[in-house]
Amino acid sequence: MGKVQRAWAKKQRLELQRKLGMKCSQCGSRDYRKLEFDCIEPRGDKHHRMEWSWRISFYRKEFSQGNLQLLCGGTGGCHNKKTYKENYA
Repeated sequence: MGKVQRAWAKKQRLELQRKLGMKCSQCGSRDYRKLEFDCIEPRGDKHHRMEWSWRISFYRKEFSQGNLQLLCGGTGGCHNKKTYKENYA
């Protein structure tokens, strides 16, 4: 990814995080380093293999459709718990 694309993606990521309240929608954690985008209604995992600038475009579309939230990541985080429930519960 080029310098311009990287800068654009970083700016868009921060803008989306701000629009989503800069906190985990489940537990309220504000540790921005652990916040991850999550589709409320799952869309598969194809977007995880996209280049970051394309992935940001995907997340912007999901946001505009009301299907995006922030969840804390990492081991034991809300994102992992939600994914586990979707796949194994």
